Amino acid sequence: MFWVAQAADADQVTMKGENALAGGVTSDHGWDNIENAFKWASYKGLTVLRIGEVTDNTIGRTRYQRLIAQ
Repeated sequence: MFWVAQAADADQVTMKGENALAGGVTSDHGWDNIENAFKWASYKGLTVLRIGEVTDNTIGRTRYQRLIAQ
């Protein structure tokens, strides 16, 4: 995913991420990966699919709030 973001950035294309699988938003490991993409690549947004998986899960809810606050 980093090489795609790098190529998009070089062509001034805004990149946004998406969680294709629900597992990524219910664990600290998944949120660490999401935060890593924002920190080390040029991602500018995130579409969260299955938002209920975030809001019904303590880890997901806490980490999503933290991401928004950044």
